Amino acid sequence: PIEEGTTGAGGHADPKKFSVEGHVIHVQDMIEAIKQDRDPLIPGHEARKSVELIVSMYESSKKEGWVRLDD
Repeated sequence: PIEEGTTGAGGHADPKKFSVEGHVIHVQDMIEAIKQDRDPLIPGHEARKSVELIVSMYESSKKEGWVRLDD
């Protein structure tokens, strides 16, 4: 955990420091799911929730206010 008053090593400080490892794992699983005719470990509708959250964070920052997330 990051302690108050310290700087973490995440991409918020330097976008080049974002790890792509998690994305690689999910893309590899998607490829295997297609090859094996199975569902991926994380279905698209679940992954979309993360994208919607990130977009809402950008929107909130831009308007400097709260953004309501739909269910």
